[in-house]
Amino acid sequence: MIQLIPDIVNACGVHDYSLRLASEWHPSYPPSQDIHRLTEVRSLKSIEFGTPSPSGPVGILLHYSGYGYAKRGAPLWLLRSVQLFRRKNPAVPWLTMFHEVAASGPINTSAFWMRPLQLWIAKRLLQISDTAFTNCAMNAAALHLAVRGQSQKVRIIPVFSNFGEPVALPPVPERAPHLILFTSNLAGRNPSPDFWQTLQNAVSSHRVTKVTVIGRPLTAPPTLTVPIEQTGFLDYALISTLLCQARYGFAYHAPLLFGKSTIFAAFAAHGVIPIVPSPPVSLPEDLQNGEHYLSSTDNPLQRDLQKIQNKLIAWYQPHNLKATAKAYIESLDRFIPR
Repeated sequence: MIQLIPDIVNACGVHDYSLRLASEWHPSYPPSQDIHRLTEVRSLKSIEFGTPSPSGPVGILLHYSGYGYAKRGAPLWLLRSVQLFRRKNPAVPWLTMFHEVAASGPINTSAFWMRPLQLWIAKRLLQISDTAFTNCAMNAAALHLAVRGQSQKVRIIPVFSNFGEPVALPPVPERAPHLILFTSNLAGRNPSPDFWQTLQNAVSSHRVTKVTVIGRPLTAPPTLTVPIEQTGFLDYALISTLLCQARYGFAYHAPLLFGKSTIFAAFAAHGVIPIVPSPPVSLPEDLQNGEHYLSSTDNPLQRDLQKIQNKLIAWYQPHNLKATAKAYIESLDRFIPR
């Protein structure tokens, strides 16, 4: 199966996702033999988009994230290319994974004005795909609304960890009361005072003794009552080691989109209990407060932390790397002529 991915710089999470899938499907081959980086129309010729040979792809998996393919998140060129390929090669199965569907924002942003076109492109890609996937309920709802009751079904598969999946996971008592904070969702900005106050609430409530910051360094306020260790950017093996040593992770970004968060997936895969700032009682993807994660003001003495870790790990297993790779292959097999 050939995977089509956006530009690596603009969508590194999608790139890592596709590389891990490739390594699962083809463990004896370098990922570069299975991944085709497409950033412009003429790159489509690199996989013989017009005339597949008998030795060509048995199926194609498009990883769709609009902003990876076009500056404003509306890649009309990609849609036209997929339409052309499907007309010329109807027997080649086409799967689409919607990592993103459409942006949203205030009326004074381009995201607001581009959203209708982004939704239309997603709708057309969904309609011409043999089957489709996405990573969270919010994206699935947007896709189903776009096709307005038509027969297309979208399967939700939350993302797996891009930082590995250790086999042996230390139980809660063997972990230090440290908290892991990734800075990748901060868009290059230093957090607001409200962010630091919420973090302080989590530190105080859960008796955290150290915050480990992974990624771009931050300037912490002097009011933070615990030391901060700033690691900078690390390779994935070192990140995995740190995750296995820590008890908590700060899951502060868009709780309704945890299904598409590689950071939340990494916490789950490593048995790190997520602390979520002021979450609703329950979240999509069957995540529930007090069962799979904690709020920043929860009292850990009133919670069974080991039980929470166990449930979080169990929640992750049906969509870990191996299970996700198998799901794509099973979907592909349904459309291959026998």
